[in-house]
Amino acid sequence: MRKAFLLLIKYMPIIQMIGFMINSFFYITGDYYELSYQLDFIIGNSLLQTVLLMLASYVFNFCVWHRIIIMANFVVIIISNIDAAIGIPVSDMTVLLIYYTIYCIAIILATYTHVKFKVKDNKSIVGRSN
Repeated sequence: MRKAFLLLIKYMPIIQMIGFMINSFFYITGDYYELSYQLDFIIGNSLLQTVLLMLASYVFNFCVWHRIIIMANFVVIIISNIDAAIGIPVSDMTVLLIYYTIYCIAIILATYTHVKFKVKDNKSIVGRSN
């Protein structure tokens, strides 16, 4: 059960990001309210879940790329809550593009840090064997 929990915690931010992107698209297009409601219920994009994932990331000492994805989810959830409560004076498509831009930046940063640390780890392993 511990391994299953760690795998779930490790990949939940990515699942949350993909779910939020799909769900936001369905909300914006307006034709799939039932499906987007069900996806929101199943995947759940809440602030508390995101905070829990960030805490678990530190407790289990996950990589930096993991925290970048969680932080992107956190920023998008904050923006979406502000938009729902107060309203952002831009079109829905612009808000969707803001979400996707934040996610693209996070994916690029996470990929860069993941590759950078992998190369750094491989060099240190090679250095130890010589």
